[in-house]
Amino acid sequence: MTRPRCWIVCGVSALAGLVTLCIYLSRAYPPKPGVTWGNVRRIELGMTQPEVESVLGRPPQTSTRGPIPITDSSPPGYHTVLLWSDMQCDILVYLDGSGRVIGREGVGSGPPSWYDRLRHRLGL
Repeated sequence: MTRPRCWIVCGVSALAGLVTLCIYLSRAYPPKPGVTWGNVRRIELGMTQPEVESVLGRPPQTSTRGPIPITDSSPPGYHTVLLWSDMQCDILVYLDGSGRVIGREGVGSGPPSWYDRLRHRLGL
């Protein structure tokens, strides 16, 4: 094999390996229970408290009744607010009188950056 052709083959192989690595590192984790930013997005309107508990993996630490706003983005007229707290974030879930989710929010420093997710994926 001539020298320029060898460089082309090596370059294409390296590029293919880099693309494969990027695809592997960007694939989604299977959802796991826990108080995480990813699970905030998995809580859907209309869910019941047991369904939310199955997404988060445990019952709430506290629950409060009453329509007093907890944060600026609290939905009006909620009946109960449930709180889950962990190192990554806090999750507030608002239920109506029939026990269905009418709002949810994550509170904390924000979702991890792509760099933090990459470091976690690589185990660093």
